[in-house]
Amino acid sequence: MSPERLKNICIAGALSLAMAAPLWGPLAALAWAQNSATGTGTVGGRIVKGIAIAPQNTGLNFGNIVGQNAGTVTEAGGMNTFSNTQNNPGASNAGTVQDAMFSVTGEPGLYFSITTPASVVISHGADNLTVDLTNLSPAMHNWNQLNTAQDNPEVGAATGQYIFDIGGTLHMTATAGPGLYTGIWNEEVAYQ
Repeated sequence: MSPERLKNICIAGALSLAMAAPLWGPLAALAWAQNSATGTGTVGGRIVKGIAIAPQNTGLNFGNIVGQNAGTVTEAGGMNTFSNTQNNPGASNAGTVQDAMFSVTGEPGLYFSITTPASVVISHGADNLTVDLTNLSPAMHNWNQLNTAQDNPEVGAATGQYIFDIGGTLHMTATAGPGLYTGIWNEEVAYQ
C-alpha cells in the first residue's frame, strides 16, 4: 500500500470518528458506569422503663367472720356479701374489710397484662380455707395501658402508673376453727 493511500485511509477514519463522536459520548458514559454503589442506613431504639408492681395496702381482708357455718363470703369494694347470714358478725363487728390494692409503674403509654391466680389457700394451724381471687379492675384488665385514664380513674396522667384492686370469695367450712387465717399469692404484670 502506498503512503498516499495509507494517508487517505487515516484521514477518512479520523473523519468517521469525528462525526460519530456525538453518538459515542452517551455510550462512553454507559461504558464507564459504576458496578457498585453505597447507601446509608439508620438504626436506633428507645430504652423504656421497666415494669414494676407494688402493694398499696395491707392486702385483701375479709375482716371478722362468724365460724361454724359453711358458706361463702365475697369481698368487693370494701364490703362483704354473705351467702349464709350466720357468718355475718354485724356491721359494728366487721373489722377491716378491704380489697388488695396494687400499683403498676412503667413507661407511659405502653400496654401490659395482669395475671391473677384463680385462688389462694389461707391457713390457721392445720385448718385451710380457699379464697377465689377476682381482679376488680375494668373488664379490659388483660390490656391495661399505662398513662391512660380511660381504664381506671386512678391512673396518673403523666406518671406511667396504674392502680388496680383484687377482691375475692372465701369458702367457709363448718369445721374451720377460730383464729387469724393468712396466705399469700403472686400478682404478675408484663408488657405486651
